[in-house]
Amino acid sequence: EVHDSEDPLLAGDLSRTTQYLRLLKLARIIKTLRIIRIFKLARHSTGLQALGNTMRSNYKELGLLFLLLGMGAIMFASMAYVFEKEDEDTTFTTMLDAYWWAIITMTTVGYGDVVPVTPIGKLIGCFCAIFGVLVIGLPIPIIGNSFNKFYARQKRWEKREALAANQRALSLRRKMSARYLRQSFRDKNVGKLLSRGSRRRPESKGSDSEATMEDIT
Repeated sequence: EVHDSEDPLLAGDLSRTTQYLRLLKLARIIKTLRIIRIFKLARHSTGLQALGNTMRSNYKELGLLFLLLGMGAIMFASMAYVFEKEDEDTTFTTMLDAYWWAIITMTTVGYGDVVPVTPIGKLIGCFCAIFGVLVIGLPIPIIGNSFNKFYARQKRWEKREALAANQRALSLRRKMSARYLRQSFRDKNVGKLLSRGSRRRPESKGSDSEATMEDIT
């Protein structure tokens, strides 16, 4: 009876701990997604903006590249696995290992953790490497030329924006200086008029007093 009463409690605790661990994993994944904020630097980087424009304009070439790499990986991995799986010293234990080897060989990385042992497997590996070099080398010049074009265009646009900003700043400075000169000229004229008026007021008062004395006499 004690064991029967404790089993549901243990099962509930285990379920709670598993849910808690899942929530922790989800929180870690969300935290790691914050690294996407680094792409905001593309607004201030000419090279990243040119790279993004290149990816958008050459999506067909990139799609063809990935398609050929996928087809080559399936073909060469299948052939290598067929001839390598029967050997005792083989590292091709599963088909996933064969796919891994084909992709690494075609991209000319070559980690060396999975390698063919039989002569036919090595021959297949040679053809796989040559196929990968040809497939990757064909669209790269097109993408590189497009990147250079977009980079030069972005540089010209930035220069135009800088010149336009300088011209706007110069025009604002000229307007401000003209306004300042006009205001100072007006202030000087007003000051002169006030000084003249203050000088004329005593004379006019004296002439008025003399006129009134003459009238009285």
